[in-house]
Amino acid sequence: SRVYAHAARDNEFAEIANLHFEPINLTGWSLTDGEATATFPRDSVLPARGRLLITRNATSYAEDTLEAADFALEDGDVRTMEGGVLLLADSGDEILLLDEAMTVVDAYAWGDSRYEGPGWTGRAADRMGRGEIAVRLSAEDGGWLDRDVAEDWEGLRRHRLGQSSFDLESFDVAGAVTAVLSPDDGDAPLLQFLSSAERSIDVGAYTLTSERIGSVLAD
Repeated sequence: SRVYAHAARDNEFAEIANLHFEPINLTGWSLTDGEATATFPRDSVLPARGRLLITRNATSYAEDTLEAADFALEDGDVRTMEGGVLLLADSGDEILLLDEAMTVVDAYAWGDSRYEGPGWTGRAADRMGRGEIAVRLSAEDGGWLDRDVAEDWEGLRRHRLGQSSFDLESFDVAGAVTAVLSPDDGDAPLLQFLSSAERSIDVGAYTLTSERIGSVLAD
């Protein structure tokens, strides 16, 4: 579901997801880049409707994301994969998910990879920039696109390490709706909206540096 290959540190990762309502026993399954193969240890279970994240260095991953990985390829205080250490190339490479019979379950190829085989068809997906994460696109049924092509991974948004990522939601609104383009429209529409509050107002912000907005909130 996600691959972080062009990492700023040694915490590149791959994430696999289970769309089914039953857990999957991954004992004997593996990840390979064609040069090294890392195998899931005994009693590795991918939860129903869950995900597992496998990173090269779990300590670096936790420092950068404030989250714990599930498996480490090399270092960190989590379960360690057996076998080799995958070194995903920034310029282009491929990563394959294999079951216990060494059959390709899924694949992702990017950049200058020339991989042609099970799980992938056609050109490689666009190479991610430094610090960017390749994310498989969502399908209308709530799962992911899995046509074994580059377009499954090429969305409009560029995801970066540490960014929030929430699913799209629908809202029912009673009243007028105003679309505002920031920063082109300036702060006038926002100030007008904030000034309309009569009793209370809830604010969620990463930083607040505008004295004009702060003054309206104080009032």
